[in-house]
Amino acid sequence: MNKYSIFLLLIVFGVTLSAQQMRGDGARLRGERMVEKLNLTSDQQTKFNEIKYGHQEKMIDMRSQLQKNRLEIRKMMNENNVDEKKLLNLIESNNKIHNEMRISSTEKWLAVYKILDNDQKQIWTKSHLRGDRFGEYKDKSKGKMKGRFHNKRG
Repeated sequence: MNKYSIFLLLIVFGVTLSAQQMRGDGARLRGERMVEKLNLTSDQQTKFNEIKYGHQEKMIDMRSQLQKNRLEIRKMMNENNVDEKKLLNLIESNNKIHNEMRISSTEKWLAVYKILDNDQKQIWTKSHLRGDRFGEYKDKSKGKMKGRFHNKRG
């Protein structure tokens, strides 16, 4: 693996980490407004909090492992002692963790969905049709949805 490839890998890791940190505060505010919109009963609120905190605990563990893997990669790079097999295993491990994080987020969404009544389900579902869930993203330059559920041509 040449120095250029290693440099690109480090840039990708840095961008991913900074994007996750920037997302945190906005997501928290949206979550608080969502709870207000749903007008949860006290029983639903208790279940919602259990789901939310359980999910957050899993995310902390997964993010921690991602950071440890990234640290190991940086350490290899700093020491200029790149073990190709180890590097690829760390990258593969991070990919698996990212996949587990998405699955866990979807499981959380479904768990909340199951505790809601029909009116609340409509609010919950509409709030998550923004396009940043379930493998979709918005092409900001064209305002179109892309991803596995949308036409990828445009």
